[in-house]
Amino acid sequence: MQQSEDIKELATAIGKMQALGLVAVKATENRHLNTRYANLVDIWELIRPKLAENNLIVTQSLGKVRFENSAFCLEVETQVTHTPTGQWMRTTGDVLIPEAILNKSGGSVINLAQREGSGHTYGRRYSLCALLGIATGDDDDAHRAAQQADSGGVESVGEETWQDLFKSGAWRYKEAPSDPDWRKLSELPVGELRAAIKLNIDNGGGNAAVTASQATMLFAAAKARGHSVETALVAVKWKGCADLLDMTTSEMHLAYNSIITLPKVDAKQEGEE
Repeated sequence: MQQSEDIKELATAIGKMQALGLVAVKATENRHLNTRYANLVDIWELIRPKLAENNLIVTQSLGKVRFENSAFCLEVETQVTHTPTGQWMRTTGDVLIPEAILNKSGGSVINLAQREGSGHTYGRRYSLCALLGIATGDDDDAHRAAQQADSGGVESVGEETWQDLFKSGAWRYKEAPSDPDWRKLSELPVGELRAAIKLNIDNGGGNAAVTASQATMLFAAAKARGHSVETALVAVKWKGCADLLDMTTSEMHLAYNSIITLPKVDAKQEGEE
């Protein structure tokens, strides 16, 4: 990682951008893994307006392809610049170009130029996410692929959104992130669950189960005050998104802080922070 001598204004701008919620929509299908993921276009659609709002620009450049340790490598450089001050941060890394895919006759299905293009896209996508802290939910692709390979390729890898986990309540049975005791989320004391939710907000809401737990707390807070989430937000003159299922983790946090200012009708409602 390289950076200008001073990055204070740049860091502040990136922080404001991240606070808006950097979770890319998984709109592209990976037919090999039976999952969906956010491709480079999905990510740019997410960040382009937020970059503009915070006076940031991102540039990406590609270095030479070289052959090293029996593999082709491509250098990818990504830089974010704060336009009013000229402050910048830059990351440079190597990406392995995919190996040739052979047909039954032993010939390559795609040529080196096509493989290089795939490496370009992959490198740009992951370096962009790493530099700006974008969550896509598909960072464990390699792990999933290994699971499929171990099972002979017959295992179907499912995909659950936080909305699914919230509606079904299944988030309660998911393992708490980074918990040495391997507890389920429902087994965490309220204070620890709050900490997990805050960390998830800071990371862009990438953990669907934790996001679902946060939605449940917001729902419970409204219910404890005799409201649905929508009517509670009307009561506090909320100006943001009023549909719980469309909220980002950051929006839920702000909405919760607004709703808890309303008087309770039942102090024993379960699930509220």
